[in-house]
Amino acid sequence: MTSADRTSSLRTEFQGGKSSLVRTYPENPKPRIQLVDALRGFALAGVGLVHFLEGFAGGLLAPGAAEAADHGLIDLAFRGLLWMSFGKFFALFSILFGVSFTLMRRSGGDAPGFRRRFLWRSVILAGIGLVHQLFYRGDILLVYASLSPLLLLVHRLPTRWLAGIIAVCFLGLPRLLAFAIGGEGPAFGPAPVLDPTHPYAAAYTGLLQNGSFTALAREHLTGGLGLKADLYLGILGRYYYTFGYFLVGLLLGRAGMLGDSHRLLRYRRPLKRYALGLLTVGTLLMLALFSQVGQPIDWSGWLPVVALNFYDWTNVAVTALILLGFVSAYQSGAGRRVLALFAPYGRMALTNYVGLSLIGTFLLFDWGLGGFGAVRTHQLALLAAWVVAAQMAGSAWWLTRFRYGPLEWIWRSFTYRKIQPLRLPVAVPTYVRS
Repeated sequence: MTSADRTSSLRTEFQGGKSSLVRTYPENPKPRIQLVDALRGFALAGVGLVHFLEGFAGGLLAPGAAEAADHGLIDLAFRGLLWMSFGKFFALFSILFGVSFTLMRRSGGDAPGFRRRFLWRSVILAGIGLVHQLFYRGDILLVYASLSPLLLLVHRLPTRWLAGIIAVCFLGLPRLLAFAIGGEGPAFGPAPVLDPTHPYAAAYTGLLQNGSFTALAREHLTGGLGLKADLYLGILGRYYYTFGYFLVGLLLGRAGMLGDSHRLLRYRRPLKRYALGLLTVGTLLMLALFSQVGQPIDWSGWLPVVALNFYDWTNVAVTALILLGFVSAYQSGAGRRVLALFAPYGRMALTNYVGLSLIGTFLLFDWGLGGFGAVRTHQLALLAAWVVAAQMAGSAWWLTRFRYGPLEWIWRSFTYRKIQPLRLPVAVPTYVRS
């Protein structure tokens, strides 16, 4: 390879007659789509905000424990922001996982051993997730790793079949089946996932406030994993919704709607109308059903479980609106200049996701600085903003010198069973608009 081949190339890519925003790297001919990286970074920033606002609890806490530091309207406003944000950024992040699978398949899906390598890649992700679980019981990497192989089973199905599977997931049929079989009780974990009065919730809250790292890690690998299994496979049904979001991303990637965002924006108006309609219907039905349920909610009946389905419809609708809004804003020069700042953050999503948990748990849990319950809710939001901003700056700096983030490099090296080149040997490549 000549020195000219090793330089960062400026390439013009046309998809359907439209130019796209791409980036190429030394000794890596595959272009990156800046919009996908930026959208992933934006979604991760939202996930980080939610995790900070919930105090990195990742599930059951004793009644009022998370709200102990709410003192005034500003804290209540940010508490409301937390409730409004639940599920939306996670859904967007999951959609982009499906998009990434499609992009990987296109670049290597016909190469010998792709399926075997992708399965091995999922095993490595599970290993990283297991280490992450030691710090934060709300880890999603284990969930993603367990769902990834299913993409290999369905990715060749016709679009109408994939749309049917998505409909089954989003209608909540697996959740209703799981509830019919097992009810609201725990099947794997130590307590029902929606019962904060259970002694387990108080015990875990005590660990956050007065527990050692060893005690917390042990709990995260035992009760925490069981609670996660119930959370995703049981009454809340997040496992099925996550897979549905994967498939939405797979279809978006298959249609090239993020590689050439003009394709997606052609359908902006009808998609926006459908999303707003779904949001309206889901909200009204959710409120109507929950209004018929006494307080505290008795989750042993069908009414609140069906209401959860309608709540998830609102998550689907809001996620669609966020996606459309981001892509629309990205089309303007000013919007692109701002939103493109998330691209390096999104390129290092694995490193930054784990980093958020390491920083957040150290700041809040007793084995670190012990801020849980002492830092007010609006201060948690400010902490999240500072941490995300610092990670964004650090990611931009790192990627001017290295090809991959630290965990991305480890993941890639183990995937190919060979140490991958890390340092950039030439001038920094830049995103360009063709």
